[in-house]
Amino acid sequence: MIRLRSLPRLAVRRMRRNWKLLSSVATGTLVAAAILSATAIYSDAIRDLGLKHAIEQRDIRELDLRILQSNSPVNPAAYEANRERQSSTIRSLTQGALQPAARQGMSATFYPTPPGGTPNLTDQNRARANILFRTGLDQHIEVTEGVYPTEVLTAPDGPLEVLVGAATADQLGIGLGDEFDLHPFWAPDLAPMRVRVVGLGRE
Repeated sequence: MIRLRSLPRLAVRRMRRNWKLLSSVATGTLVAAAILSATAIYSDAIRDLGLKHAIEQRDIRELDLRILQSNSPVNPAAYEANRERQSSTIRSLTQGALQPAARQGMSATFYPTPPGGTPNLTDQNRARANILFRTGLDQHIEVTEGVYPTEVLTAPDGPLEVLVGAATADQLGIGLGDEFDLHPFWAPDLAPMRVRVVGLGRE
């Protein structure tokens, strides 16, 4: 017991006698810890700079994550259920990193004709069209002429307002106010959907 009690005093005496050596060891330990910490910090900084440089070399749209799903047919209840399931899965996998997400839907093929017209189903080169929707349209599409279509949740009583790509309109001679009947290829006996061009746009 006496020997054990004397050990701390002996250790203190030795430390006093060799304080220079002890100081060097303590300083070296602190420097080593600082170097190790700095290495991790610089490593993270270099990695982040490298990632930023790589991203800047690409078109930002090429880095978008696209999730595709096909549905045939689609009704409002099924669409809402699918949308909620997709959103929940995306939030879970990305921890919210992809919010907010833009949604786009594209219909099956329609055959456009002048109002009251009938598509020539024997013509392999007959015109074709698709109806698309996109959330946050004004953030992705610039209107060059006219206005954005009015948002609707159900089929309107009159023609459905649509936006046509400026290049497509120029190529086909489509102008503001033009109306078309869109005939669904999958249901030839179904009444066509009337649309009216209210704007021309580009990405």
